[in-house]
Amino acid sequence: MKRLIQFLLAMLLLLPSLLSTIPVFSDDDFTTTANSALVFEQNTGKILFEKNADKLVGIASISKLLTSYVVLDAIQAGELDWSTKVPIKDFAYQLTVDSSSSNVPMEDREYTVEELLHAMLLSSANSAAIALAEKVSGKEKDFVKRMEDKLDSLGIRDYKLYNSSGLNENTLNVIANGKNQENLMSANALGMMVYNLLKDYPEITEITEKSQAKFGKETIYATNQLIPNMPRFRNGVDGLKTGSSAAYGDSIIVSTTERGMRLVSIVLSVENPIQDPNARYNATISLLNYISRTFYANVLAAEGEPYEELTALIKDGKKSPIIPVAKTDAIFIQQGGSTADFKVKWETDPKGYQAPIKKGEFVGYLTYQDPEPIGKGYIQGQEPKFAMVSQEEVDRSNFFKVLWNNFVLFVNEKL
Repeated sequence: MKRLIQFLLAMLLLLPSLLSTIPVFSDDDFTTTANSALVFEQNTGKILFEKNADKLVGIASISKLLTSYVVLDAIQAGELDWSTKVPIKDFAYQLTVDSSSSNVPMEDREYTVEELLHAMLLSSANSAAIALAEKVSGKEKDFVKRMEDKLDSLGIRDYKLYNSSGLNENTLNVIANGKNQENLMSANALGMMVYNLLKDYPEITEITEKSQAKFGKETIYATNQLIPNMPRFRNGVDGLKTGSSAAYGDSIIVSTTERGMRLVSIVLSVENPIQDPNARYNATISLLNYISRTFYANVLAAEGEPYEELTALIKDGKKSPIIPVAKTDAIFIQQGGSTADFKVKWETDPKGYQAPIKKGEFVGYLTYQDPEPIGKGYIQGQEPKFAMVSQEEVDRSNFFKVLWNNFVLFVNEKL
């Protein structure tokens, strides 16, 4: 018995040194098979993961998200509408008989804008992109200029664009200076573009979440395997687009809602796409699993609720100050187990807001300083600002009260 006790004591003394030789892995060790990747939270813009996010990569059919953005802008501007008929001209039609450049037949030679957007976003129809580009701008090269102008307006500079579809120029039989050229963007550039696309046209996911749609007399099918009713469906995913390049491999962008976060995952140029046809989906699932177990949404003020004891002044109102409420959920994305303090800031006009005030009228911003930024911190370049609004109507005071208030203000400021 004595020897047994001595042995156990010796083992206890050795245990710390034995444990020190065992590798300990944390989420900080997470990596991805994508050559370039980015994940951010859409409602805040907070970056949650990045890898080679500034590197230019061939984005192939992911280009069609930008093409859709320009088309949706044209619809909003009244240049065309969802029911506008679009002819399939000879060049676009000839691509449909080449299996290497098109997978959607277009024998009707005329389709609506809505049908072509579905074909482009679901089945990645290259001829649909070209037809829409020609309808909007007359010539595809002029449409590409509008694509570039759109990126420039968003402050995006790291891109090279050659066409509306994302096809390699060699496939289109248009080789500039003898080079095989294709659309290039960085993960950061794509993130900024998609962030604004989802803010301006959130309804685009009503298309990209579909597994199939009618196209003329045909039924077309989605390429994204992660959306509902598809083999690798992940709960919460509602789009957005896949892309495949002979030179750069397979890529995918998805939008999803998990743990109270609206996530956008960008996986570019994934490794081993030939050996593993599901490589981009596996990389996305692994990346989203990491994000979901590492981060969560900390709700500062739910929609319609106040934040602590914040107030806003109302000039010449029957009531002042008032307690503002959040117009939408004000959230802070936090890493589980983090002990870092973040400073909440209240931005409101110190001179107040002129009465009368309507219910739901803006009276300030709730924002914060993030103590644990990842990469450049936020896809839009700074922490988000959440609008705070009046939860009630505030009528203007009577004439004499307003006169007295203005007199007091004059004395305080001028005398």
